[in-house]
Amino acid sequence: MVNLKERLIKRIQETTDPDLLKEVYRLLEIDFDDQEIYELSDAQRAAIIEGEQQIKQGEYLTHEQANEAVKKWLNEK
Repeated sequence: MVNLKERLIKRIQETTDPDLLKEVYRLLEIDFDDQEIYELSDAQRAAIIEGEQQIKQGEYLTHEQANEAVKKWLNEK
């Protein structure tokens, strides 16, 4: 952990990118204790599990296949 902190400090000191520094600062300012934790409903959990099973079984479309299906559907309307 100390080594990681030292490496981060070194990179921060060496950078000249103001956007990167702003983003690092923004990330460090996030107070995770104040973050609201979103709890899933039973139906949402079931839908996620079903989707994971479909993926494992190869029941999904690639990005390209999905785009083609949408184009076909839009042309039918």
